[in-house]
Amino acid sequence: MKEKVKVTKEVAEALENRLVYDNPADIVATSARNGWEERGIKNNGCLNKRYLDLDTLIRAVYFGYEVEKTKKEKVIDHFKSHIEISKCYNAKKKGTLDICEIEQERYSSGFVAGITEFAKAYEIKLSIND
Repeated sequence: MKEKVKVTKEVAEALENRLVYDNPADIVATSARNGWEERGIKNNGCLNKRYLDLDTLIRAVYFGYEVEKTKKEKVIDHFKSHIEISKCYNAKKKGTLDICEIEQERYSSGFVAGITEFAKAYEIKLSIND
């Protein structure tokens, strides 16, 4: 089974635009022949060698692709996971946690507190309800 490649949101939008009008073979042939120059409507310029190598383009159009998360989305996902861990341990009675659970709860609580303070200091909104 072939794995989907990860591409940026801009590249995914460009691929979606091109796949409406062209088949995968034409997209690859045009890109290879023209050297992925920046041109075209909307953000089709994202389908060029600065953003996407030919191998990735081929795998994306034939085997599929996933949109890569932004750095902010990755931090928020990590933040959410530590909130869930903290909630889980807080729901348990403190006296029933073993040493590993206590350390994990401390780490997660500290991580959540640190990211919360960082976001507050730099006026970053953490939209964790998405």
